[in-house]
Amino acid sequence: MNKKGWFVSWSCILSISLVFSSCSGMLFTSIDILRPAKVIFPPDLTTVVLINNSVIQDPGYGHTTHFFNENDKSVSIPTDSLSIYCLAALAEGMAEKEFFSRVTLEPNSINKKQYYYVPTPPNRDTVEAIARRNKADGVISLNRILVNDKLGDFYNPDHYGYVAYLEAYYETQWSIHFPEKKRIYTFTSIDTVFWESVEYSRQKALDGLPDRTNALIDGALIAGEKSVNRFIPWWDKVDRYLFDSRSDKIKPGLEAFYRKDWEEAEKEWAKSLAEGKNNSTNGKLAHNLAVVSEIRGDVEKAKEYSDASLQYFLESVMIRYDQFVLVVQYNEELANRLTEVSKISLQLGENPSTTPIN
Repeated sequence: MNKKGWFVSWSCILSISLVFSSCSGMLFTSIDILRPAKVIFPPDLTTVVLINNSVIQDPGYGHTTHFFNENDKSVSIPTDSLSIYCLAALAEGMAEKEFFSRVTLEPNSINKKQYYYVPTPPNRDTVEAIARRNKADGVISLNRILVNDKLGDFYNPDHYGYVAYLEAYYETQWSIHFPEKKRIYTFTSIDTVFWESVEYSRQKALDGLPDRTNALIDGALIAGEKSVNRFIPWWDKVDRYLFDSRSDKIKPGLEAFYRKDWEEAEKEWAKSLAEGKNNSTNGKLAHNLAVVSEIRGDVEKAKEYSDASLQYFLESVMIRYDQFVLVVQYNEELANRLTEVSKISLQLGENPSTTPIN
């Protein structure tokens, strides 16, 4: 798989915008970071085929109503096409990502059994035949899609009106097969989709909800779209906070940060940290250095600075609780990112990069 052309650099930030936060003495910047998928595909895998191995859910199972002043009731809703819509959305989303050179889909179910509540992965012979037919290196099988949904309403006295809702929980069970390597990986996911309508009239609130059958199809499409990130690394927008101060120790680095001159910002803050004697100020400097190091793509260095920041704050005579909590939370996030780094490295088939942003 040629993943190098798929991304600029997995550790780099796609976009950065600096704005003032509402927290006194703090700034925050939004950055994009790459998150790992649930599955690690072999580096040489370039083509995949998606198959339907699910059994249609019984129309009388999992569908209930809970109307105002009434008991729960079971209803019958057809769900025979949910697997097809889910797989179609997944195939389209994966193709758009261009992570694989080719994504194909066989939407019709190959599972002729009657027990929809017991997911069973396809056997090896079936998988190998499908892989040969589609000239695919990997096979992704949807073994079950099960929906539990509830339609209901209630009176909201705060708004003097009725709230009608439809909530649906989709459980999808997947198996990923690598025929040439004789390997299989399975996992189960849960997705929640919610619709709501608020009106002064109870009937108008109910009329404001989508048709239930169509809504469940839309929910299956959403579940398929969400599953894309379970198979392919994905970009996530997160906030990072910086300590702001008029202090000569922090201000020069911030001015460079405003210009997106990450190297100069790191240089200024590192110089101030080396010369600093106040633990509280040093803690802020080390935290800011951690943020700019992460932006430059060096998560290990960011974690080292964050560890130092935490230690400085612990040794300070006086600290603000909210600032200390922020430092602790960021330290934990960086620890999680280090774990993600190794996963992403495997998923992209190369060593972690520390290429800075230009």
